[in-house]
Amino acid sequence: MAEPTSTPLVADTAKLPYLNLTPEQRTKLDQFKAKLEDVHNPERHYDEYYYRFLKARDWDEEKAEAMFRNMVKWKKDFGVEDIIQNFPSHHEFQSLKAYWPAAITGLTKDGGYIFVERVGQVDPKSLFGHVSNDALLKFHVWTVESHEALRFEQFKKQGYSCPITIIQDAKGFGLRHAYRPAIDFVGKLSKMDNDNYPENMHRLFVINTPAIFGSLFGLLKPLIDPVTLSKVEILGYNYLARLTEQLPLDQLPTIIGGTKEMHFNLAGEFESDLKKDGTSITVGAGEKHRVKFPAKAGTVFRYHFKTEGYNIGFGVVQTTDASGAAKDRWVLESKKFESQVEPVADTVLAEFEGEYTFEFDNSFSRWRSKDLLFRITVESTPDDAANLGSTLASPPQSPAVEPSKKKKEKSSTESPSASPASSEKVKRKKSEASSASSSSPASSPKSKERKDRSETSSPSGSKKKKTTITESVEESSTAISTSTESS
Repeated sequence: MAEPTSTPLVADTAKLPYLNLTPEQRTKLDQFKAKLEDVHNPERHYDEYYYRFLKARDWDEEKAEAMFRNMVKWKKDFGVEDIIQNFPSHHEFQSLKAYWPAAITGLTKDGGYIFVERVGQVDPKSLFGHVSNDALLKFHVWTVESHEALRFEQFKKQGYSCPITIIQDAKGFGLRHAYRPAIDFVGKLSKMDNDNYPENMHRLFVINTPAIFGSLFGLLKPLIDPVTLSKVEILGYNYLARLTEQLPLDQLPTIIGGTKEMHFNLAGEFESDLKKDGTSITVGAGEKHRVKFPAKAGTVFRYHFKTEGYNIGFGVVQTTDASGAAKDRWVLESKKFESQVEPVADTVLAEFEGEYTFEFDNSFSRWRSKDLLFRITVESTPDDAANLGSTLASPPQSPAVEPSKKKKEKSSTESPSASPASSEKVKRKKSEASSASSSSPASSPKSKERKDRSETSSPSGSKKKKTTITESVEESSTAISTSTESS
């Protein structure tokens, strides 16, 4: 992992305990190192590194020695050196590196590294469906070891290092992140870090937290070390003032309110999942395709789309209010996306109750139609926190798919309302209808179906076609964070 290009900032060394050891503590540190000389690794172990184990065990030399030796044994048994040297060439590493939305963005005011993860953008079901648990563990270890290597380089240059500051962006969190096996997996990562990577984190800030996040975090709390928990701050949506107390604005990416232009991976679904579960249509020249949802205030939608060969316009507008009165309030201003180059994925919040329309706009193209593949889902609703317990108790359901219009058109959009909006059913090719029929779990009593209205219109507004899209709601899964590093 490369270092940021920004100039290191001058640390307030008075805040760094390692540089302010008492004579008694310095003697203990020297004695501790001497006891561990038989397992010393000059490429990994240095004074401050030993100090972190003593601090983690409250300067109890016996406990700290046991912890250090257990760490050495675990790294040997788990093959950490092999992971560092060889895992990057593995195909699963390449998939995760291209997928995971995280980056070192800069330095804190004290010179520590800033690591930003957009964990809310991760699609857990898609992630677990494409990458093995073993690869996820190894990727996590590789990430933490990369951070350790950065700290060692700092120590060699300036005689001390600074623990890492982590920012986790929870924008996009929903019920799908409440999948119990994955929560347990995060707990496993937390224990692994506490046992083997002590005192590695200065602070963990969690930002853009929706209402449901509190319930999800409550499930994780028992699995996280109390010292680590004491360094976690949940900042919600008004976070920038608190962040900039310690983090320079020019060291934060623009995507979370900073001024540093940086690229983050798309995350979301793997493209093969979009092809499998998405809706495939052709938006004619001069036409717009609209997908409509009724929504309660506080509902979060996720959208994911791509086009073949050419760009397309996209925007989200609130079209009615809670009473059904007409509205024309743009939530996401329509603009052109080069979605033929890179798929587009993000979340959008419905602040007010009413109907919301997702509009794919090809009205600017006089002669060329656009092949579009898209998926729109309900990420979370205001009722999700109350329903969390029952969701965790239920196994995930496969989507029930009804035929839609044009090409392969597998259903992908979901509505927060269980009541169907009226629309005309369109026939599908026989082979596709047969496939959809064989995969539908409609007979399952646990399958909850939601519908939306989808239409394509000419610029004049006359309707040319309608599509009914029906799908069960799959709302259980969780993001696997690579940042549960021990404090």
